[in-house]
Amino acid sequence: MALNKQIVNAIKKSLSKLDIPNIIEKCNNEAQTRLYLIEPIIEVLGYSRFDDMLTEINAGWGAKNDRADIGLIVKDKKNPEIIIECKTLNKRLTDKEASQLNGYFINTKNSKIGILTNGLEWRFYASNLATKSSNLFEIPFLVLDFNELNDELYEQLSKFHRSSLIMSLNDLLEEIQEIYFMFG
Repeated sequence: MALNKQIVNAIKKSLSKLDIPNIIEKCNNEAQTRLYLIEPIIEVLGYSRFDDMLTEINAGWGAKNDRADIGLIVKDKKNPEIIIECKTLNKRLTDKEASQLNGYFINTKNSKIGILTNGLEWRFYASNLATKSSNLFEIPFLVLDFNELNDELYEQLSKFHRSSLIMSLNDLLEEIQEIYFMFG
């Protein structure tokens, strides 16, 4: 998947405008982390809070009627292709949280990518397309740390920019499968 330098530069410019140290001070719970840190980063990736971002989407099973924190619409227009599970800033992300994301993922029609984040650490997961499994791989194919803004982070983020995914979601999914194949 070719990098679009314009998207990379736009992400770099937009993230440089976010006063992350000031934002961190406002993030005392999950809702504040989502509002002040996670959603602005999602907007940097070209998603509109009003048109492309669904919140508290039904991803339930059984009697619980659980809800995933955020679903991002890329191509489908109705069903989110990316499911995001948000945690409080500085919460250590563990297998327990990844399992929660997996539960939401398998119960959300058309989801292709799952993201687990505490605002600063973003873990990206996908399912095994070769086996047609609806479960996410246990290991993230990508982990980004917003404590360390650098060219690698901007380039990786550009792959998830909405305009990039509209054009090449399938290419990205193939690239992800190759990464998982390398994991063995």
